[in-house]
Amino acid sequence: MKNYIQEMNAPSYMIEDPVSRAKRWIAEQEEKQQLQRTLQIQEPLVNFAESCMASEKSLLVREVAKLASKQGIIIGERKLFQQLREWKLIFSQKNEPYQEYVNR
Repeated sequence: MKNYIQEMNAPSYMIEDPVSRAKRWIAEQEEKQQLQRTLQIQEPLVNFAESCMASEKSLLVREVAKLASKQGIIIGERKLFQQLREWKLIFSQKNEPYQEYVNR
């Protein structure tokens, strides 16, 4: 049982049985391809987050919307305000954030 568990956790190149090694290699490659697809999907969001984090001061929602548009996320100032209200980050009747998010 211990050997079986070690073999299941071992990289494909360390498995002695050629059939098991091939199956494990295929599974590893499929997982790698899935992770690469996920990275490609999330790349614009990561770039946008890095742009926002690079700022040493607070950003206006208008500026955030412009940054998002440059990164391929098409959203205007009003739509962004509406989305922030839906996410409960700002008050529904005002454009002020909840104190919890100001502290963050």
